[in-house]
Amino acid sequence: MSMMRIDEVSNIIKRFAGRTIAWTTIILVLFAPIQAAALSQAQTNVFNSGSYYFDTDTVGTNDVSCSTTSSSISTTQAQADIIKIIIGIAKTDNLGQAGAVIGLMTADAESGFKIYANSTVPVSLSIPHQAVGSNYDSVGVFQQRPSTGWSTLATGSAADSDRAAVAQLMDPAYSAEAFFGSPYGSGAPGALSKGLQDVPSWQSLAPAEAATRVQGNQDGASTYASFQSDAEAFVNQYWDSSPPVPLPVSLSLPQAPVPTPEIYCALEALRWELIKTRFVP
Repeated sequence: MSMMRIDEVSNIIKRFAGRTIAWTTIILVLFAPIQAAALSQAQTNVFNSGSYYFDTDTVGTNDVSCSTTSSSISTTQAQADIIKIIIGIAKTDNLGQAGAVIGLMTADAESGFKIYANSTVPVSLSIPHQAVGSNYDSVGVFQQRPSTGWSTLATGSAADSDRAAVAQLMDPAYSAEAFFGSPYGSGAPGALSKGLQDVPSWQSLAPAEAATRVQGNQDGASTYASFQSDAEAFVNQYWDSSPPVPLPVSLSLPQAPVPTPEIYCALEALRWELIKTRFVP
């Protein structure tokens, strides 16, 4: 991020001189780039790196069904754990409940919140899983394909036989991180630059359309639309009990620039200019 030049600060002073305008507005104009970078840095680096664990002891088909009075939707404990992981990653990414809903409706449609192995990816069968599919080389909760660049560890056809890459995509926390993608300027690898945050203006899209643009599903938004109401119910049910989850692959955002002495001097001059023109008492 480039630093504001002295002549730019001077132009701002001249531009607003003699106008009746709140002095806080001018200060916000000057500090907005620095503040935005600092907030992004704090939100992204609040957690240490490292993969979020998933209790493989609970993986299986005999999980006890459970539900609460806040929702009529029944889930197994293993499914509830995955739902909370997805919400937790959405919280870490600061995507709010809207982002969490898109993640949940996608995972529900793709896997029913189950960790899928794939019979065409033999190495996946040796990794803890809850179900086995055969759709292309898709694995995990979000049915992401190792060969198409969803893993940070390997890509291309060789990725299907790379146990570490396949296991990464079968980790619910990583697969959620990959689905949500990364903010602009994060310096994220390609595998983490094709998710929801990388879809232009995703907030203004219908949730099912946003999910489709991430997943590239040829059947279109109808694949996900019918799962939206359930996803909203899951967010209402689990939001408060789902803590933020550390990103398995930590992202390093650019550090917020520190104003130079020249900038401080320019701001001091601006303060006196404001006083003289009665922008402040």
